Amino acid sequence: PDYVPLAADRCRALAARDCPGQYGSLTFAVAALKQGEFAVTVSDLAGPQGARIPAQNMQVRTVRYVKVVEKGNATTIPLLLETTGPRRVAAKRVQQFWITYWVPDDAAAGVYEGQARIAVDGAEQLALPVKLEAYPFKLTEPDANLYLYFNNGNAPGDVETVRKQLVDMRCHGMNASTLVLPVSRDGEMSREAIAPFLDAYKSAGFARRHVHVGLWNRITAEWLNAPDKTAGMYCPW
Repeated sequence: PDYVPLAADRCRALAARDCPGQYGSLTFAVAALKQGEFAVTVSDLAGPQGARIPAQNMQVRTVRYVKVVEKGNATTIPLLLETTGPRRVAAKRVQQFWITYWVPDDAAAGVYEGQARIAVDGAEQLALPVKLEAYPFKLTEPDANLYLYFNNGNAPGDVETVRKQLVDMRCHGMNASTLVLPVSRDGEMSREAIAPFLDAYKSAGFARRHVHVGLWNRITAEWLNAPDKTAGMYCPW
């Protein structure tokens, strides 16, 4: 955020190529000559023979920077994408913006064009051309399980949070996921407790017919956290 841009860094346009049914991203940064409220909006993208990709398919977020100290050295890094509306940017600072687009499943092949408009303190200052080319084919679902491991927790009240996390992973290209299902302290599984998690998984719309399940009880947890020292390893997976 404190980088001083060079003339060669100046962005003249935003461009991407993608397939129908896919998410992708466009990103750029603004360098504030003076402090102001910066806001970015994206117009509809006009395509061949009157086809359009609507502005609602373009989610604009700002990048939040955080200061990290490691081994006594401080550095500032981009960490989060936030939907915050206008972002106040200090003078002589850089602020990155991130546009996540979605190409509709039925998008006609061709080039779609529009603008990313940058306003400062409510007044438009710049309109960057946006060009998105849609290919005339869809991507084939891979014949493999693509997923991220995550510990979704196992309290009954977590079901709605888990559902949102699963949907988010599906939107980011995962075709399967993991579930840590509720297990009692004595290692018992209750159909009534686990059914809502499996229902949430199914509703997320994963393409693969598998769910990776993690099961834990007192015996495994205590053994993993207090392993047999003679084994020479923390956990013989």
